[in-house]
Amino acid sequence: MRTIDGKKQRILGVVLEQRATTTLDASLQLAQTNSYKLITAAQDALTSATVIKKGDVVGQVDDGLGGTTPVVATKDLKAVGWSGLTVDIKIGDGGKTVPHSAKAGTVVGEVTVGTGPGQLKAPVALQSDLSEPSFGAKLTRIG
Repeated sequence: MRTIDGKKQRILGVVLEQRATTTLDASLQLAQTNSYKLITAAQDALTSATVIKKGDVVGQVDDGLGGTTPVVATKDLKAVGWSGLTVDIKIGDGGKTVPHSAKAGTVVGEVTVGTGPGQLKAPVALQSDLSEPSFGAKLTRIG
C-alpha cells in the first residue's frame, strides 16, 4: 500500500517462473526476494499528476450545421500512476440530453479519465453561450 494524495493505493501483481536450481525452499525464497524488489520499485514510482485542469477545453457541442461551442472541465482531474503511463480520456453526455440553446456554464456532459475502480469523472460545461442555429442556417442546410 502507498498513500497518494491522501488515498491509499493498492498495488497487485504476480511473480512467475522463479525457480532455483536447488530446493523448493530456495525457489520460494527467490520468488519472495524478487517480489519485494518489484513491489518496492512500483511503490517508489507511483505518483499523481493533473491530467485535466479546470477550464481546459475538452470537447465541443456540434449544432449539426457546422457550428460548434467548446465545453470545459469544471474541476481538476488527477490520475494516479507511473511516469509515462497512458490514460484513457473520454467525453460523453453523462446521461443528459444536450440542449438546443443554453448559457455559458451550463453542464452538458462529463469527461472521464481512466477505467475501472480508479476512474475519475468531472462535469463539463459550455464555455460560451450555445445558440440554436438560425432559421437561415437551417434553410440553407436543406438546399
